[in-house]
Amino acid sequence: MTYPNIVLRKQHGWEFCNENVSIWNGHPDSIQALEKGNRRVAKWFISVLKGCRRVIDIGCGAGFPGLYLAPHVDKVVGVDAAPNMIHAARENAKRMNIRNIQFEVGGADGSLEFPDGYFDGALLCGVLENMEVEIAHRMISEVWRVLSSGGRLAVIDQDWQNETKNKPQDEWLICLTLRRRDLLLQHVQRNVSPHYERYTEYRVNSTSVSGRQLKSELGDKRRVPTTITVERLKPDDIIDAWYEKTVQFDSQTLKDLAASASFHDIKVQSLPVWSQYILFLTAIK
Repeated sequence: MTYPNIVLRKQHGWEFCNENVSIWNGHPDSIQALEKGNRRVAKWFISVLKGCRRVIDIGCGAGFPGLYLAPHVDKVVGVDAAPNMIHAARENAKRMNIRNIQFEVGGADGSLEFPDGYFDGALLCGVLENMEVEIAHRMISEVWRVLSSGGRLAVIDQDWQNETKNKPQDEWLICLTLRRRDLLLQHVQRNVSPHYERYTEYRVNSTSVSGRQLKSELGDKRRVPTTITVERLKPDDIIDAWYEKTVQFDSQTLKDLAASASFHDIKVQSLPVWSQYILFLTAIK
């Protein structure tokens, strides 16, 4: 089946975040007020990077966990490719009256606009898993470049090995966008070797015959598995279509990524957080 009026376009993770800022911008001002998983993550970053002179928070989003780290270091610089996220981060810093933090747009292609050795700490919180493989490798090399000798690296990412145990490698789902405005037919492909995840999403005309059938299957839920595939839709059913393919890591491949950029003293743990297993990596330049 071909869809002459639809171009399957690539969407990057930061573009999705840029369009859905409110979903990621609900953190309280105090660590103590965080739910258990978020509090654990914030305290872990503090324990690793406390006392640093300058820390770069890559993929900082709306400013967290960098805003929680800021009182424990001299300065934090948050970088994110999504301009709307940077705007939200600046507003959060004002609200929390945190002045030793700044936010800049950048990093979409994996490069960092800072001098060699400018930072002595770096954090990446759930960022690498949203990048293409080439960009993730470029980013980790850039992190090594902007860190001074002895600089500390702290990374968390989902444990892909655990994810693939609990989810099918290929599935179709009916879902609503996060704002619940659009009906989607979603194809998720998960690969183990090499580790990657590909989402292809088709925005469906909810008033068409196929759209009404999908809505009927979805019911009052936001996301359900389905046996309906895109081949069963008519060209006029599809309004838009896009895909995203991201690299994923288990303990060994995340360690290998850090080692490929010449980091040493690399330590990785897989721990249960947020109802899934999360990788915690520390390393030294």
